[in-house]
Amino acid sequence: MRNIVLTNDWTSFWKAIGDWFGKIWNNLYYFWINPSVNPDATGNESPYLATFLFAFGILVIGIFLIKLFNMILRKILKLGKRKFVKDRTIKNFIANTIKVLLYVLLFFLFLSILGVNLSGVASIFSSAILAVGLCLQDVIGNFASGIVILTSKPFQVDDYVSFPDAKVEGTVVDVKFLSIILKTVDGQKIVIPNQNVTKNSIINYSSYPVRRLVVNCGVQYGEDVSKVKRVLLAIAKKDKRTLKDPEPYVVLTSFADSSVIISLRMYVPNDLYWDMLFQINEIIYKEFNANNISFAFNHLDICDVTGKKIDLNTVVVPKKYEGHISHDGESDGD
Repeated sequence: MRNIVLTNDWTSFWKAIGDWFGKIWNNLYYFWINPSVNPDATGNESPYLATFLFAFGILVIGIFLIKLFNMILRKILKLGKRKFVKDRTIKNFIANTIKVLLYVLLFFLFLSILGVNLSGVASIFSSAILAVGLCLQDVIGNFASGIVILTSKPFQVDDYVSFPDAKVEGTVVDVKFLSIILKTVDGQKIVIPNQNVTKNSIINYSSYPVRRLVVNCGVQYGEDVSKVKRVLLAIAKKDKRTLKDPEPYVVLTSFADSSVIISLRMYVPNDLYWDMLFQINEIIYKEFNANNISFAFNHLDICDVTGKKIDLNTVVVPKKYEGHISHDGESDGD
């Protein structure tokens, strides 16, 4: 019997606590938000200014909470300024999408507190979606292309890519809703719409850890090709950064108008490509001079009617033309 009495007392206690909090909520709701439907209203309704101030306060608090939530989300996804992970593009896209959706929900909550009838919002969206869709075809297409880029992953943040059709290249900085951001080697920012990315060809120089380095050398006709090949191959093998598998090799690739093109081809680590290219070019220049190998360049030979080459330095100029024509063939007078 005593247990039953104690149980009833506790039930009454919690009911009283719930009624008290409910009464406080009702008073706040009917004063700040919607006083016109207060069943206990006596005709002295709270002014609309109170509702506006309440809605504005909710808006400010909501913006603060969204920024706080976005900061926490980026910390969880490791998207800080100094932290870069392999899948940063997808994580950044997710964080931006959630932030925009939260702002939209906050805006509708703000309108609802102000008493705006939102029942017609759906009908407004449905009637306007066709017009908006026609006006925003490119925007919607770019957004859909962004989804394709994120799912197919032709590149990632920090990859060096080239778009031959657009004639631009650079390092991928970010992938946004409608475009991707590139940074060129000379520090310029390039914004490319996502549709242009998915419609055109892409060259990703960072996909694989190994890259082939090719140096084409033009030597004069008459040079010992075997000697040139030995010098080039020795340069490649002497550099310890050159990969042994696949091995470097040298081939005669083509015959140009004034030169024989001999190509050195070697495989190097991707991150060392540019440093090695510049250094190899300098070494080749020094080694060719040391081994008396002549680089080819355009020049003009003048021959007489018999086919004999004429040396302009030995040409005898008639006296009446002396002082008017120099040995380089240019006129000194009128």
